[in-house]
Amino acid sequence: MHRIIFRTLVLSVLVAAVSPPPAVSASSAPPGKVRWDSVASRERQALQQYLTAADWPIRVFGLLRLERYTGEKVQQLVHDLIRDEAWQVRCFALRQALRMGYTITQADLRPDEDAAYVIRAALRHGIALDEAVIEPLATKLMQTKNVDDLILGLEIAAASQIESVRTEAAKRTVTLIRNMNNTVAAVVSRRLAVLLGLPRAPTDVQQWNAWLNGQEGKIEFPPLSAFSARAKLAPPPLVSEMSVDTFARLVDYLDTLRERDLDLVIVMDATSSMIPMINEARVGVDGLILFLNDISKTMRLAFVAYRDHDNKPIWEGHRFTVEVVSIRNFLFNLRITGGADLPEAVLEGLTACGNLNWNPNAARQIILVGDARPHDEDLYKVLNLVETYRNEGLTVHAVHVPMEIAEQYKRFATPQRRAEVQHHNAMTAAAFQDIATHGGGRKVTLADPDQLVPSIMHTTLQEPWWPAFDEFYDLYLQLCR
Repeated sequence: MHRIIFRTLVLSVLVAAVSPPPAVSASSAPPGKVRWDSVASRERQALQQYLTAADWPIRVFGLLRLERYTGEKVQQLVHDLIRDEAWQVRCFALRQALRMGYTITQADLRPDEDAAYVIRAALRHGIALDEAVIEPLATKLMQTKNVDDLILGLEIAAASQIESVRTEAAKRTVTLIRNMNNTVAAVVSRRLAVLLGLPRAPTDVQQWNAWLNGQEGKIEFPPLSAFSARAKLAPPPLVSEMSVDTFARLVDYLDTLRERDLDLVIVMDATSSMIPMINEARVGVDGLILFLNDISKTMRLAFVAYRDHDNKPIWEGHRFTVEVVSIRNFLFNLRITGGADLPEAVLEGLTACGNLNWNPNAARQIILVGDARPHDEDLYKVLNLVETYRNEGLTVHAVHVPMEIAEQYKRFATPQRRAEVQHHNAMTAAAFQDIATHGGGRKVTLADPDQLVPSIMHTTLQEPWWPAFDEFYDLYLQLCR
């Protein structure tokens, strides 16, 4: 069986390149559906161009836009996209067909090497498929040693109506949880939580085993209708309620981004308090590279992890690459340690970016992520450095992760310790704001690891487009990861 490649959508590094758009709002959309035959021919022609665009994200935005309309032609357009060459578009189209009340059968699906993804989406949206297709596919995937393929097999099995396959999937899920290490947990936790209907995913092996023990070692999957019910009850896509002009500008924005080269380096604090954020980077790096290769002309990612002067090496890095396996291995092998004192070696981490082989023709972005300010004696050097980067055409953003007292120590934290952490957070917030200002970028405050990717996205997108891209990102995570 071919190697299944996951393409998790991460819109974290798109670069603004068109004039500022108007505020994204549904207020200009008429109530109810718009009949296709009553739409101006220019609008219909433009939408059909979006639906046949070379880049699949533009086709998806056009597909989401179709929920605005009604009529036989709209139904045909959705059915055509269910056989699109990109499996991501097909997954979105299956959801859209369900929301718009269109009947889909197995004969409508396109058989090819990415069929497993589409089969998962079809089953989750209530489409009846031949058991002779589902059972061997799910069984083969569940028997693989590759964790990405294994979790896909579990998802297909759990979404099927074949009781023997669902029972085997439940057993293998228990085995996966019992045998996982923290690396595997970082990769599969969110998908496992969706598979099991959990409101929030456990984050490490200990939490997963505690949850499993609470189930007495037995698990049950949510009802087969749960996924499709959520899809039906979700509000209309924001892009379906935009005015015609606003939607056209959104597509122009996507089209412009597709013409740009992009070099991105993430500079992240690698001390102990940052473990949740580093795990988030580990989970998202595959999609970061794969998606941005689709959305950009060329895209390269580099990574710099820094610690402090008493924790050698002070920094470790990975050169610019498009190779998923290489940078993923770097992140999972990264030593996370130190951080006893509050300031960290931010200067050394940012300085390391100057040693990278930047593409002078690319949009060049540095995103600093950390929960600790630079050493006081280094701050002016940091500001001078990022200002130099800015003058050389690089943009420096800063993502501040407020430090918290670990849960197990909160009961014992003295008022002095609490005040110390509060003061440190205020000082770090001010320092990161100065870094972003001098670097020509944005400063973002981030408290929840789940928001790392959207926060990076927000530093590099024009603000009025944030809601549309947030929606796109969330739907992709539901349908395609």
